[in-house]
Amino acid sequence: MKKILSFIAISLSTFSLAFAQTPNEQIISTTLTHATVFLNRAQLTATAKATLQAGEQRVILDNIPLSIDPGSIEVRGTGGAIIKGVRFERDYLQRAQRPAGIIRMEDSLKIVQNQLAVNLITLTALDEERALIVANKQAGGTAAGVKVADLKALADFYRERLADIGTRQLQIKDTINRLKERENNIKNQLADWQNRRNQPTGQILVNLSATARTSLQLEVSYVVADAGWMPVYDVRVKDTQSPVSLAYKANVYQNTGQNWEAIKLTLSTSNPSLNGTKPELGTQFVQFEQPVVMRKERMRTAAPTAAMNSSEQSIKMDMSVPEVELITSASFTQMNTNDLSVSFEIALPYTIPSNGSGQVVDIAQHEVAATYRHFAIPKLDPDAFLIGTITDWEKYNLLNGQANVYFQGTYVGETQLLTQNTADTLNLSLGRDKKIIIKRERMKDFTATRILGNQVRETVAYRVTIRNTKNEAATITLEDQIPVSTNSDIEVKLEESTGATYTSETGRLTWKLSLKANESRTVEFRYEIKYPKGRIITY
Repeated sequence: MKKILSFIAISLSTFSLAFAQTPNEQIISTTLTHATVFLNRAQLTATAKATLQAGEQRVILDNIPLSIDPGSIEVRGTGGAIIKGVRFERDYLQRAQRPAGIIRMEDSLKIVQNQLAVNLITLTALDEERALIVANKQAGGTAAGVKVADLKALADFYRERLADIGTRQLQIKDTINRLKERENNIKNQLADWQNRRNQPTGQILVNLSATARTSLQLEVSYVVADAGWMPVYDVRVKDTQSPVSLAYKANVYQNTGQNWEAIKLTLSTSNPSLNGTKPELGTQFVQFEQPVVMRKERMRTAAPTAAMNSSEQSIKMDMSVPEVELITSASFTQMNTNDLSVSFEIALPYTIPSNGSGQVVDIAQHEVAATYRHFAIPKLDPDAFLIGTITDWEKYNLLNGQANVYFQGTYVGETQLLTQNTADTLNLSLGRDKKIIIKRERMKDFTATRILGNQVRETVAYRVTIRNTKNEAATITLEDQIPVSTNSDIEVKLEESTGATYTSETGRLTWKLSLKANESRTVEFRYEIKYPKGRIITY
């Protein structure tokens, strides 16, 4: 009956005695089967098979990414053996295995080079044929008694054949140039990979003890850096009477030096790079500032300077902040929630190359009920912006991310989905609505400057016209403002606002308007500024 093996590399130094010996070794390759990708970092799971003889032995799992966190290594498995120690080390002798993509690229290079050689041979043959024809032409030209008809036929032959050879040479030279460009591109790509391959790789050393010959099934997991995922969204709105179609996606990237070939993915909202230790609030003291007396002292030896520099460095280190390091797959995703994070298990296998480029993975598809309204600040921008507001958005486990917005089947731009707020609603900016026309103009008839005694009084008035050219009603929130005084000698008074809500602290005017189809509405506001004569104000 097989025994279950389990070992977690919590403190590698504890097992130094286990590695002091030099048991029989065998190097085996692991097969990557699963990746749990965090927002920053990833936990990889791989399997391996080995056959052990009786006695002390060491199994070396090769081709392990160097960005591994050694403290995260966990080895488990089945078989009649005991795990006595686990250790990670760099391997400067072994090199990373050639992935399937590199092998295909090397095969392509051979094909291109063969085609290049064939074309060069053909070009050389055409050059020799042309030289032979020219030589025969010169020899034939010295012969006497050649008939006119024969001479004409010979000239036609020379002309047609030489033209055909010239055309073929041009075609072949063009083909050769394209093949050479293709050859150089492949060579550069292979050279780039070879440079990375020449870097040292990692390996996990597992010391085992078996009482008899046994087959071993190992599973190893570890956390690596240079990997993670970022949320991205597609927001699609058919019209303002329909719900929001929200496609939740992940841009998964990794640059670990090891391609993830057809593995299962789990995306987690955890971020192990963040410090999980609870902060401690120290005591904050208040005291009188002590005057600092500057004295000039002659430096006796270099030792005090070194001590001072050391002290300064110590203070800087203490004050520094630690560095923080068709059917889509959404139909095959299962969401799991715990107290601290959410994970998405993708049932379909994915291949993520080690090049740092993102691979988009569909997570979920939601139809979200929304209310729509327009928002405009004509003082800053003459356009109206369509805003979709959704409630109960917390149940979708959304994160901050970039969203591509599509309205009525047309791409309208990008926006940011901001979920780190305490509001119970989430606003989605759906872009500019050109069918809401807004015009803001200064009312000259009501704008004037008067001097009364020692006071100057300026009256300023604006008119804002909103027109709904849509075939349906629209709700519009319109904002404008009047100045706010920060000086007691300057007084600002709102005289008219056509039903706006006025916030005196900020000077903001807000209108909430409902416009029927093809309806126009006008709002006006007027304010007066009073200040001492002889002074100049700015606003």
